[in-house]
Amino acid sequence: MKLPLLLQELNMIVNEPSLNDIEVTGLHFHSKKVEPGFLFVAISGFEQDGHDYIAEACERGAVAVLGEAKSIQIDIPYYSVPDSRRALSRLSAAFYQFPTNKHKVIGITGTNGKTTTSYMLKHILTEAGRTCSLISSVSHEINGETRPSHVTTPDAITIQKLLAESEDEYVILEVSSHGLDQGRVSDVFFDYALFTNLSHDHLNYHPTIEHYFASKVKLFDQLKPNGEAIVATFTEIWSERLVAYVKKQHKKVTTVGPQHHNDIVSSYENEFSTLFELSKFDMEISFELPVIGVHQNRNALLAYATAEKCGVTPKEIKKALSQFPEVPGRFQQMKLPKDSTAVIDYAHSPESIDACLKTIKMYKPNRLFHVFGFRGDSDVTKREAMLEHSFQHSDQIFLTFDDLNGVSEEEMYQTLLKLNESIDNQAIIINDRTEAIKHAYSEMEKGDWLVITGKGHEKYKQVFNLPSKNDQETLQYLKEGQCK
Repeated sequence: MKLPLLLQELNMIVNEPSLNDIEVTGLHFHSKKVEPGFLFVAISGFEQDGHDYIAEACERGAVAVLGEAKSIQIDIPYYSVPDSRRALSRLSAAFYQFPTNKHKVIGITGTNGKTTTSYMLKHILTEAGRTCSLISSVSHEINGETRPSHVTTPDAITIQKLLAESEDEYVILEVSSHGLDQGRVSDVFFDYALFTNLSHDHLNYHPTIEHYFASKVKLFDQLKPNGEAIVATFTEIWSERLVAYVKKQHKKVTTVGPQHHNDIVSSYENEFSTLFELSKFDMEISFELPVIGVHQNRNALLAYATAEKCGVTPKEIKKALSQFPEVPGRFQQMKLPKDSTAVIDYAHSPESIDACLKTIKMYKPNRLFHVFGFRGDSDVTKREAMLEHSFQHSDQIFLTFDDLNGVSEEEMYQTLLKLNESIDNQAIIINDRTEAIKHAYSEMEKGDWLVITGKGHEKYKQVFNLPSKNDQETLQYLKEGQCK
């Protein structure tokens, strides 16, 4: 794309004839990923400032630079903008020819349940014969090809590139509060925006819970003219505020939840049941899910409501939900020797740990062992509540390391010691995550359940004693008897 044409998207008029022939072959905000012909966008990050790497971008062949500094002395064109992140989003969409226009785009936000809801919805749409791409924290599935994912919501360039590559009718995106706050999806426009819930999390990034909520709300500002919000009302205070906000914007909204005022109302015989019913107007439908848990009903309700709006029949939805497979790292079960069971789950907030362990208790375990830790750069204000929920439900807690992310081992060990005092030192502290799992595994007897939370599908960032890359590999290694 010609540089002047691209800059027009930022309302910049380039009247220099010498620039008319500059062809932009790509764009990036990371100087080391710049190639000849690229436009480099300098972003002021949280740890590093992209303006410090402009010279490197030029050396790598950038043909122009965009940044927030008023002026930069370089030999190629430089353009100043008030907000580099916002500019990057717009330029990415323009460079890839505004690909959201060719898809039905579904965005899912909330503290918990984004991944499972997105997988449920994709499964329903696929089983009903629709083509569907998925951009999630677990993987990117584009045109039937699965690629690894490293973050919940990718950067603006990657998102627009994936949308452009997709030839599928539907695209489902998990949208994090970080992605919304940083403008990564500012130029993605949604046919449906889903809200799962809001609870205590990410307050190391967001200064307050109100800021966290305000970031989530941004998703609903990006509905297409005929777009619709679908809101789960299990966390009433936040869902009520969101519904009021969406209605004030004169957008359509559908609510789902257990309360009778919802458009779609759910009910279930008891919390131990895999069966639940939903009622809509004068219609009642029974469903069966492969797993139990109230939070799974919420995820299934959102998936049902969205799929139905996409033209899938209740019969098709019911069949697909009954055959819903496991999501990697989300309540992923593994049978162990001695008729015991392990579960790997991504739960990393007080509410999600509470929901996960409550669900395990429904299976009436002989004993429940819980292995988990805290990320070095995570919200420290949630740690004690996470431990309290674990203490309430577990027979034995093993505190260990999660990703240290720059925090020293000694500092994290001291943190675990301090937290353990709040439960009268009842937890066993083992720094090495694989050794903690090994210790818990060695204690397992008939009917016991071992729950490992925090990492889910993710690979370890540290090197641990056992030669495994994630929690699942660690369990498999132990199960195969390779570690005595």
